[in-house]
Amino acid sequence: FKLKLNPLAPDTTLSELSVNQGSLTPVFDPDVTEYTINVGNDVDSIDINGLVSNDLEAEIESGNGTFLLSEGSNTFTITVKGKDGVTTKTYTLTVIRAFKQQSVSSWGMGGEVPTGVTNTINWLLPIVGILLIAYLGYRYYRKKKDSQKSE
Repeated sequence: FKLKLNPLAPDTTLSELSVNQGSLTPVFDPDVTEYTINVGNDVDSIDINGLVSNDLEAEIESGNGTFLLSEGSNTFTITVKGKDGVTTKTYTLTVIRAFKQQSVSSWGMGGEVPTGVTNTINWLLPIVGILLIAYLGYRYYRKKKDSQKSE
């Protein structure tokens, strides 16, 4: 008779998860694995730091460090791997960096014009020019014709 014991899976939870910008939503709970952090446009990087609950049973395989942020949604993961080499747990952080605000009033004042507006102006200006020339030509023609009738 052989008795085979299956050891318990190692504890791969984090005891702490912190960021240096913004705050975790929801508030950190070792059993919650998805978080959102909102930051302003002036924030271009974020430090993410997780600590394992029991460093004798698990270690952080990846995800701690400083990361650059793009405008919009940025996704980062912290992977905790058990010392058994098999058990893992992944925490996902979605950092939402605000987009740079543009106001219409700043367009002629050294502000940047959005690309879509620039492209629209670039194809619209020649059409407006052609229509203006046609309209002015028509008015000139009508005026000349009307003056000939009155003679």
